[in-house]
Order: sequence, then structure tokens, then C-alpha cells
Amino acid sequence: MVGLLDLPVEIIQAILACILDRLPADTLLNLFPTCRSLNYLSTSALLEHHGIRDPTHCTVDLDTRRAPSTADALSALLSGLHIKRMKSLRCNLKTSWYLGQWGWPPSESLRRLHRLIRKLTSIDEVVLSFNMETEIRLDEADLQYGIDILQDLLNMILTKSCKTLSIINPGNFFAQSYIFNEPDSGSIITQAFHQIFHRNDSPDWQYKRYDGKGTRLLLTCSPEALQKVALTRMEIDAMSLFTPPCSNWTFTMLQQSRVEALTLNLAWPNPFYTLVERSLILSRLAVAVQASVTSLRVRNVTHIFEALGFIAQLPLLDKLDFNLWTWKAGFSDGIASTSFPMVLNMKIMTAPAELLFFIFSRPLTVPRLREIYLAFYISEEGMFDITTTATSIARLRASVGPNVDLFPMIHMDSVPPSMESLCDGIRPVCPVWQQEFFKFTSVSLAGDMTLLDSPNKFRIILGLLTLFSGIEQLHIRLAPSPKVDLTPIHLEPWMVKAILNRSPNITSIFFNDVAQNENEVLTTSRC
Repeated sequence: MVGLLDLPVEIIQAILACILDRLPADTLLNLFPTCRSLNYLSTSALLEHHGIRDPTHCTVDLDTRRAPSTADALSALLSGLHIKRMKSLRCNLKTSWYLGQWGWPPSESLRRLHRLIRKLTSIDEVVLSFNMETEIRLDEADLQYGIDILQDLLNMILTKSCKTLSIINPGNFFAQSYIFNEPDSGSIITQAFHQIFHRNDSPDWQYKRYDGKGTRLLLTCSPEALQKVALTRMEIDAMSLFTPPCSNWTFTMLQQSRVEALTLNLAWPNPFYTLVERSLILSRLAVAVQASVTSLRVRNVTHIFEALGFIAQLPLLDKLDFNLWTWKAGFSDGIASTSFPMVLNMKIMTAPAELLFFIFSRPLTVPRLREIYLAFYISEEGMFDITTTATSIARLRASVGPNVDLFPMIHMDSVPPSMESLCDGIRPVCPVWQQEFFKFTSVSLAGDMTLLDSPNKFRIILGLLTLFSGIEQLHIRLAPSPKVDLTPIHLEPWMVKAILNRSPNITSIFFNDVAQNENEVLTTSRC
């Protein structure tokens, strides 16, 4: 009789693949160390059990609030002998403190993650997303332990030729182990003494341990990490990376890495950060990135003119993007207006229209600016006031001059009652809007793919085009929806015809960055 092992490897793998799909996740663990073929099949089966088909591009969820599973996705990634390089890894960690727990909550999960990164030869992108539910102050031993673990992980990531690193943390990595020591502005002698005493130290000397005791423990960027760092893109959504014990690692790494594209969260939670501390952090950040950053994206901002003061210190900046919808004029406390002209260096600026109107109502100089993208958001609650918006656009044009092109970007999710007349093709009775809106040559519309489900939903696109009859180029970007099985790459002919009927000057249409057939557009236009 022919033995099982005498069969071709391909047949054995096909048979085992069918069997492994039916095995429980815990059972697959016993097959990991058997042989290379079974290791590949069993780890792949376990990853697919967790919804991961491509081990080089995956998301891992780790929850320290309950006992860790030995058959989670991270176990398969650690055991997979064939996994040597990764394109993208996102790790979502949920942590909390509970009775009987000691040490830093993410410790064990990060130690496992460190082992995974260490076994790889390279990784292109890493996203670390933390959810720190509860914070308590750590004692000396636990603080040192947590610092060592986070430091080792971050340094290991840098040594693996990582190009993109995102660190997202809505809480604080090490609670309030350090507090900012507000300088005494009235004691010049005291301040001079501190500066001399700490002349060989970083600005972290202005922080002290919460109870005034213990050594000043800090994360350190290792020489190997600094030598091999290859980051070109970074997102910092963790404010505690800018304060001890993490700040020493963050600013040293940024200055060495030459990050070109930087994403920041500049929403300072009150009352934890004072004006002096914010100024210190932003000045250190400017020094660290001003020699490399050409693209900056601000996710949230609470002190707009402090943020602009930081942005003005980036001489190479070409693109600035404020990605926020909740900002309201006057929300920023501290400096309500600026009495000195501020020079900004970007060529392209994208922001909510209301924020742009507010910023350029102040004395700003933007000599290199060539394009401004005004973002509007439309929901069931309503849309922007057309008359007020047209007036603000006219003022913005006067502020920036004729060499700057304005492009509206409209995000939509439904048809508010105020848009019904526009959907029917009825234009507003107001000369101001027509004078300003007709000057736009390009418009971008964004929303959900369900807007293409029916002519009734498609009406919102036609309603918005009622305001832009003079445009020549239209961009439509729709996000995939669970209700849509296949994402189309072309608009239906009746949609193209309806668009051209509403805006007859259009010569090109892009749908999800795919140019629609030019002959189809022109033929439909003639018909």
C-alpha cells in the first residue's frame, strides 16, 4: 500500500487544508511546531478564523481586560514561520485597571507584540491604537517596567525599516507620573540658576515627578534605532508622547527621522496643559520637524493661533490640512485674535470653510499659497447658508488675492429639507451667490456609495450642482457601503446625462479618482 507521506506534497496540503478549516482554534495551536507545511497551513487557518487572509496586511485586537487567548491572531503571527515581512500591522489594545492587577496594563500585550516585530526582517507600516480606560499613578518599579517595555517596542519598530508609524492613545500612557513645573516669571535669578544647572539636559527638566520623589525616568531612542530609522510618515494622536517620560524619545526620533508627512492631534485637554507648557511643547516640536516636514495634517485643534504659530515655523511646508468638523469660531480660548502679522509657507491648504473664513479674517501673509480647498458638510440638520457663505467667499478671495484658486469640497450624507428646491433645479434668488459660485471651475463631492442606489438618492448630487453651473471639472468620491456588494468604477449613463444637464460646462468627470469615458461624456452632452 502507498503510504500517506508518499503522496505529493500538493495533495497532502489540499487534504489538510480542508480538514484544518473544521478544527477549533485551540486545536490548531498543537499543529504549529509539527513541520513547516503544517505550520503554514495551521497558522493560515487560525488567521483566517480571525478574519485575516493576508498576514502581511492585518489588524490585531488585544484586550487586557480579560485573560489573553492562546489562540488569538497574534499567536498565529508569532508562530508563522513563513511570515518574515509585513506591509501593514494595526494593533488595537484595550486596557483597564482592576483590583488585583499590578504593573502597567499593556505590558504583556506589548511584550508579545515586541517578539513579533523582532522576528520580522522588515515592516512598512505600524499603527498602535491604545484605549486606556482608567489611569492611576505608578510606583517607581512599575513606571520603570512600563517605560522599558514601550521603549523596546518603539525602538524595535524603527530598526525594521518602518516607513509609517501611527500612535493613537486617547488617554495617558503613564498616567500623571510627571507634572509640569510652571516657571516663576518673577524670579529671574531662580530661572537663570535652573538653566545653568540643567544646561546639558533637555527641556524635560521643567517637569518633575508628581510626588517630588523618585528619579526622572525617561524613554530613550537607542543608537541602533537612530541609525536605522527610515520613517517618512508619522501620526501622533497621543498627547502624552510630548511629555515625560515619552517626550525624550519622541523629539529625538523626530529630529533624526526626517519625517515628511506628519499628522497631529492638537486638541489640548483643559486644564491639564497650560499656555506655558503648550508653548514649550510646540517650540520643541517645531525644532524637531522643521527641517523635513512638507505635509501636515491636523486632526483636531483647540487653540488655533497657537497652532498657526507652530505651523509658521515650518519653512518647507507645502500642504496643510485641517481635518475637523466640530471647530467653531470663538471656541479657541487663550488668544482670541492676533495683533501681529503671521507668515505661513504652504502652497495648498485644506480646511472646513468656517475655519478658513475665521483664519483669513486676521492679518496673515501666505506668499506661496496657490490653492485653497474649502470643505463643507451637509447632513439631515441642514446645509450652509448660501448667502452668508457667498459673502464670506468674496471676502476670502479679496484676502488671498487673484493668484490663489478656490475649490469647494462638499461632504454629504442625506438631503436636508433646505435642499429640496435645489434638487428640483430651482436656483436661489440672490445675486451674491451666483456671482461667487459661478467662479468655481472644479468641485469635489464626497459621500456614501448608497447615493447611487436610486434616482431619488442621486438627487442630492444634482442639487449641489445647481449651485455650480459654471464648473468644468467634477470629482465624485463615494466610500464603500455594506449595502453595496460591488463598488462600481463608472457612473451609469443616465447619471452622466443628468449631471451634464445640470452643469453643461463640465468637460471631465472623475468617479473615485477614475476618469469617466471622455467620449461617453461628450456624446451624452450632445444628445
